[in-house]
Amino acid sequence: MTKTNRIALKLPKTHYHEAFCIAGGLTQDRIQTIHIKQMRRNNRSLEKFYDAKYIDARTGKKVFGQELNNGRRKRNKNTNIENLHPCRQQNVSKGRRSIRTARNFYQPNDLVKLNGKRLTVKGTHNKGNRVILKETGKSDECFILGVRFNISLPPHTAKKDD
Repeated sequence: MTKTNRIALKLPKTHYHEAFCIAGGLTQDRIQTIHIKQMRRNNRSLEKFYDAKYIDARTGKKVFGQELNNGRRKRNKNTNIENLHPCRQQNVSKGRRSIRTARNFYQPNDLVKLNGKRLTVKGTHNKGNRVILKETGKSDECFILGVRFNISLPPHTAKKDD
């Protein structure tokens, strides 16, 4: 029943179109759908590992060390896997661990206001003193940013501020 109604109305298969058809909707006016993305307050991953990079002897390209492993991480695994350690040529960069010691005020996907525009935070750097914005890809100082919003709205639902 729902599928036939949806096809008759020429609507694509989505959750909100299905709900419209289940509710018996045919000719009612519809508003634009609001998409809400859940954002966690904390990233509990305090440590990140960046793998070493090597030159692959087979292709001559720069690859991560994980791609050129010996194929055996645990003793109880099958040992008939190709050993790619000999394909490692020159070490381009060594692996490193990055341990986060503090939480920054601005987190990714936060909405901030800059010069009257509502922009999205991509990340922070310089110990949280500067933020990188998704729309511009550039860095701005935090004291310029006035308001921090904890919601994620699509661009078509964001209201213009006076």
